[in-house]
Amino acid sequence: MKWILYSFLLLAGCNPVINPEIPDPGYDYFPLVTGNFWEYKTEQIVYTPAEGKVESTEWLRVKIEDAVENTDQSVTYHLTNAVKLTETGAWEITKAWIIRADYNQLICTIDNLPLVILAFPANLGKTWDGNAFNTIDPENFEIIDKGSYVSDLLGQAFNDVITVKQRDNQDFIVNFEQDLVKYGKGIGPLYRSVKNLVYCQEISCLGLQQVNEGYEYVQFLTDYGVE
Repeated sequence: MKWILYSFLLLAGCNPVINPEIPDPGYDYFPLVTGNFWEYKTEQIVYTPAEGKVESTEWLRVKIEDAVENTDQSVTYHLTNAVKLTETGAWEITKAWIIRADYNQLICTIDNLPLVILAFPANLGKTWDGNAFNTIDPENFEIIDKGSYVSDLLGQAFNDVITVKQRDNQDFIVNFEQDLVKYGKGIGPLYRSVKNLVYCQEISCLGLQQVNEGYEYVQFLTDYGVE
């Protein structure tokens, strides 16, 4: 459950290509600057036949550690994920990953799986294949909303926010799947909600949305800045 980042760029020493024909491509919906960090509270529910419903809470911290300009003038950003199990605990780095940015898109690679998490210009209705650079079947990503978002944890309203649909299989009989991410302009990823629910298929419970197995995951921004 990871990802994250920004614009082309305020990064000293890196001069990636900017498309001059696009007046506001929306690069700053994911600000990519060395030292930028985002902290999140994450809540997860896992459903299994053996244990039923198990809830857990963790905290996630994502940071851009450095960046390298490529020969094609794209930029590769190196990021780390750190987690802690309590709000006051110590951060422990658990994963390193990358984002490659060019003027068309942001390609996030975690565990050797590249996903196109944003495409530009980042306008309402924009669509692209999130799996364009991997061997998984094509997946239609789309910017489905542009508006405002209020963070209760931060006590802050964000007025220019896009919502990216990474998956939305509205199947309430067999397998409901949904993955939505909100990006704030000048801020980056604000919120993510992922659901993958497999429903009971027995005659007695068919169509009742009784979850047999699966998970729900929500990620709320709690802090952000630059170090």
